[in-house]
Amino acid sequence: KSKRVKEFDIGSLVGGMDVATDPWLLHSKENRAQVIENMEFDSEGERLISRRGLGSPLYTFPADILYIWYDYGLNNYIVFLKNKNVYTYEFGKTPTFIGTINGDVTHKPQLARFTNANGTKLLISSGSKLQYYEYSGTSINTNEQMPECDEVMERFSRVLVTHSSTNNIKYSGVLDPTNWTENSNDASAMKDLDVGDVSGVIGIYPLASELIVFKANGRIYKIANEPEDWNVTLVGTDSDFIARDAMTNLGEDVVYFSRQGLRSLQTTETYGNFKSQEIGEAMNPEMKKDTGSPWLFKSQRTHQLFINPNNGPVVYVYHYQLGAFTKWIFPKPIQTIAEGTEK
Repeated sequence: KSKRVKEFDIGSLVGGMDVATDPWLLHSKENRAQVIENMEFDSEGERLISRRGLGSPLYTFPADILYIWYDYGLNNYIVFLKNKNVYTYEFGKTPTFIGTINGDVTHKPQLARFTNANGTKLLISSGSKLQYYEYSGTSINTNEQMPECDEVMERFSRVLVTHSSTNNIKYSGVLDPTNWTENSNDASAMKDLDVGDVSGVIGIYPLASELIVFKANGRIYKIANEPEDWNVTLVGTDSDFIARDAMTNLGEDVVYFSRQGLRSLQTTETYGNFKSQEIGEAMNPEMKKDTGSPWLFKSQRTHQLFINPNNGPVVYVYHYQLGAFTKWIFPKPIQTIAEGTEK
């Protein structure tokens, strides 16, 4: 007897999850699916596998965790709790209490390493006076001479800070993160700059030799060159930028989560050398439904960008080498993600 055989081909889903396309039209995008939950793409290729699970706790702290910062150089962690206490943690060892932050816990603190002849300091910005932790010391230091800030980074052998209540950015003295005294006769002293219009600076991201500055009114500025040779250029408007917790970079592009979903500011040869573009089209209709308190985390070792639009239990994973999404669902809200060398 002859048999009717109908071949069934399971194609690659390397295109990821797509909720923007009508389900009836997904057949035209054979490498995509409407639902891909609790799966991830193998970082070594394009194979779709079950996502990593949750194991038993490594350590239970006396308060809920606000943020975990991973030091790639030392392979240890700085753990911030919602009661403002701060611990250092090395995998497999007992955490060490090092002090408290002096700001609020509305946003995750910002950190930057700075090394000079006196050693390495970990600078901590949380909305109040800039603090620092010396790797050779045992506690977080607070100095009233430090500026108030909610953003900090190293820039041109200086420390750069800003506060969202102003349109001003400040640079410390050269090679001295504790020098915030202005002296117009000294090129190495503290310098500051008002960026563009009077609207507050709510996000800054370094991109090669330039700074990308997001303002509260939706405008985006580019700052080129070192202090006193600054060049400020308007490169975008209507960014719908929400919070500094929700931006990072993918190569030469700044990526941020806006009220419209996941977007990028990409280098171009056109006006301003930058253009804003949606890169989360496949999942933006779902991700932008609730953008109450978004954050992003980029895992360099697995080539994944984690997106949590509202500090809730659902995390969207953008596998940026493939340009594909999957969706992870957890039993409880996820506050922060960190990576390390241990599996």
